[in-house]
Amino acid sequence: MLAFLPGLILASQTARMYIFMLASLAALAILIFRWERTGKTRDFVGAVAVMWLAVQFQTLSLFAGILFMFPALLHGRQRQWVLGIVGVLMSALAFKVIDEWTGQYYPQTTTTGFASIMPATGPTAAALV
Repeated sequence: MLAFLPGLILASQTARMYIFMLASLAALAILIFRWERTGKTRDFVGAVAVMWLAVQFQTLSLFAGILFMFPALLHGRQRQWVLGIVGVLMSALAFKVIDEWTGQYYPQTTTTGFASIMPATGPTAAALV
C-alpha cells in the first residue's frame, strides 16, 4: 500500500519500480480475464506483451505468469491449456531475455563456491584462500 503514496514514490527509486510493476500486473490480470471471457487471441497477445513490460519493471512479476493457466483451469478447454502453457513459457522467456540484456551492463565476478555468496574480509580472508 505504501507504494501508492506520492511522497514515497518521489523519495524512492524502488517505490517507483514497484508502482509500475503493480500497474502492469493489474493490466495483465484484466487482459487475462478478458481473454478467459472472450476467447480472443488478441487479448492473450496483449497479456503476453504486458507481461514482458511488467518483467522489465521488476523481475518479481515473473511469478504472475501462472495467471495464464487460470482460464484453462476454469474451463478445461484444450486451446486455453495450450495458450496458457505458451503464456507461462513466454513469461519465462521474457525474464531470460531481460536478465541477459541487463546483465551485460553489470560485470560478473569469477569467484565460485561459498566465497561468491559471502566474500570474507580481514584476517579470515587469508585463512580461506
